[in-house]
Amino acid sequence: RGEADALGRLTAVVGEVEKIITDADGRPRQILVRVTRILRALPLDSLVRSGDGYATVLSRAELEALPPAD
Repeated sequence: RGEADALGRLTAVVGEVEKIITDADGRPRQILVRVTRILRALPLDSLVRSGDGYATVLSRAELEALPPAD
């Protein structure tokens, strides 16, 4: 299981957080989320902490349109 769930606009679970990418100073820069079995890199500014998970301003369609993470 990943670190937390990622919630979409309507608070439906749209993916699972796999990893948080940090910069050299340890600050988060991207969050890797598995959406429909594909790992996607979400920009940090698209996510906010929400209870035990994260919420995103992106819709499921927008998440699925992001390119796969390397």
